[in-house]
Amino acid sequence: MLTASDHQHMAESGYVVISDAVAAEDLAAVVDGVWSHMRMNRNDPESWYHDPHGDQLQSLGGFMRQMHTPAMWRVRQSPKIHRAFADLWGTDNLWVTIDCCILKPPLRADRPGWGETGDPRGLLHWDFSVPDTPKRFKLFQAVVFLEDTAADQGTFQCVPGFQNRYEEWHASRDGNFEFGSTSGTPMEDGLENPMPIAGKAGDLLIWDSFSPHGHCRNTSSKPRLAQFVT
Repeated sequence: MLTASDHQHMAESGYVVISDAVAAEDLAAVVDGVWSHMRMNRNDPESWYHDPHGDQLQSLGGFMRQMHTPAMWRVRQSPKIHRAFADLWGTDNLWVTIDCCILKPPLRADRPGWGETGDPRGLLHWDFSVPDTPKRFKLFQAVVFLEDTAADQGTFQCVPGFQNRYEEWHASRDGNFEFGSTSGTPMEDGLENPMPIAGKAGDLLIWDSFSPHGHCRNTSSKPRLAQFVT
């Protein structure tokens, strides 16, 4: 399913976007399930900051503990998602991860702690132990846009092309892998200028796991809803 241009974009920029990867009715079912699980009213912004599960969203940065709804499983089993990963891996014999959704409400001065990372760039990280991973291996991760998501809506972000200089960066750290807001020099660690990526409902964004990634700050008036799948 992926074109030569898609493969080139993955190789050069570290991510690729596949449009209309999930049926609209399956997206809607996941969205309904997110709001129901969180007991929030999607049309009432005040309700987005009252977590009935013990500040689950606030403490986890918007990541939910809900994993196993039938709607989420239908997304994981989307034929287009399977085909996209099969093209990248070169095999259709795949095993899907069990991952979660994110509900990231807008930043508000009267709701400190919701979505703040301490770094103006937002969240940047890898999902493996960086000190223990000096060499490259093949691994991909992905996120499904459950709704149309703007670039200022707490969307996915990464540093394009960084995966191709990860090994050089790793060696240059000389064992010190504190970076970003924890290092005291957040703009001097080679991870400057992460790019937020807007998307349409149903878009699948797959990224190279060696790309530093995360989500930007949500400075819009709408929450971000997305589901992770690999």
